[in-house]
Amino acid sequence: MQDGHTYREHCERAAFLSARAREELQGPELPPGCGYVWTWFCELHAARGGNGYGPNPISYAEIEAWARLTGRHLTPWEVAALRVLDQVWMVEPDMGAGT
Repeated sequence: MQDGHTYREHCERAAFLSARAREELQGPELPPGCGYVWTWFCELHAARGGNGYGPNPISYAEIEAWARLTGRHLTPWEVAALRVLDQVWMVEPDMGAGT
């Protein structure tokens, strides 16, 4: 936004006054059966590295290491879903994921 604050920051400030702002903070409903992929993304996101200029994308190597260390066995579509979520987050970091 022009004042240097994100849309989410504006909604957080307005949430105590506006039902619409509270709704905006909730975000969309996840498709049935996909909540665990969002949880996985949030776990990976919490360990995201950076390069001094900003956050790095989550790599296949990081997904593989996380899966191995946590005992998870991902299917190809789950890996693809994690990568898409990460690509969206890299473009729109205010989408959530614990930020």
